Amino acid sequence: MSSNIIVKNQLLLNQCFRKIIFGRSAANRYPWIIPVRNSNMADNSNKYEVIHDKDNQEFYIKIGDDKAHLQYEVINNATGDVDLLHTEVPQSFRGKGVAKILAKEALDYFAIEKKVNFKLTCWYLQKYVNENNRAEYEAHTLK
Repeated sequence: MSSNIIVKNQLLLNQCFRKIIFGRSAANRYPWIIPVRNSNMADNSNKYEVIHDKDNQEFYIKIGDDKAHLQYEVINNATGDVDLLHTEVPQSFRGKGVAKILAKEALDYFAIEKKVNFKLTCWYLQKYVNENNRAEYEAHTLK
């Protein structure tokens, strides 16, 4: 398939997208509006601030009056090894990637920054590590 055909097909798809999303007249008035794919705008990680509360051994995100959190426990003071116990997200914020943000923040902190081993008691974190398959996580996961 030649590149001219691909470009024409992409332009046609963009025009159809504008008509569907913004209506026929808006698509004609605003031809520069095009669909965005794989953009940082779709990434929720910039929406929320993750706070690491070392005293209470948790990472959390405040969401209005609610709090999503990931709790851990130090299981070996000499090595700093931790047990990642539990992740909880308020019902109203489930399915928005909040647990994923907490998981990434905690795992990056322990595996990459501190280079300590961790036990994955939390089922969600087990799933996250399996799906993301990062060498740093695998190297620091206690079996």
